[in-house]
Amino acid sequence: MLLTVTRPRPGYAAPELLCFATWLKNRKVSSGVAVALTVMEVAEARFTVLRAERLTATMVARLAKGVTAVAEEIAELGALLKARSREHPHAEVI
Repeated sequence: MLLTVTRPRPGYAAPELLCFATWLKNRKVSSGVAVALTVMEVAEARFTVLRAERLTATMVARLAKGVTAVAEEIAELGALLKARSREHPHAEVI
């Protein structure tokens, strides 16, 4: 079966790109649109499949989840520290 991909007209974004950019934005990825554009360009340019591609994709997904979890934990700790510093007797001076 032959699959063809039509490119969007200039000035219009492909639905896949918009969906991916929104997915990245919802996960608070900085520069989500730029990342989505880069990923789509790289995906379109690929012609070969690596033997360990699935394994690598699984590893990258797990690492990304770990990085996201650490970023969320850092944000939570930052909020706790900020709240705690307000309770300090010398908070106005600090």
